[in-house]
Amino acid sequence: MRVRDRTRQLEEMNRSLEAEIAERANAEKITQGEECTLGEHSFYGALLDCFYGQGFHFLRVNHAYAEADEHSPEYYVGKNHFELFPNEENSSDIPQRVVETKMPHFAVEKAFELLGAP
Repeated sequence: MRVRDRTRQLEEMNRSLEAEIAERANAEKITQGEECTLGEHSFYGALLDCFYGQGFHFLRVNHAYAEADEHSPEYYVGKNHFELFPNEENSSDIPQRVVETKMPHFAVEKAFELLGAP
């Protein structure tokens, strides 16, 4: 029985790894320009834009997104959003709600005042 349980666990891990490998290969194709299915138009504007794969791993970010964090777009590919940007808000239900409803979440920074500005 233990062997059967362990075999099942290993099979599940293997499927997960195969899915991750396929996702990474797809992300590499996208960043190399071999495939253009993720809304290319949004990747050349001033808005910070990114696409995530399973488990909130970056598939692609635009130049504005990367420059805001002082990295290249390639830096993000395959990395997990929550590991790169640990934040208390990440523990909220927002990511799970996005996954369950398939509806986007838009976050807007709050306006601020510069000290001494007229």
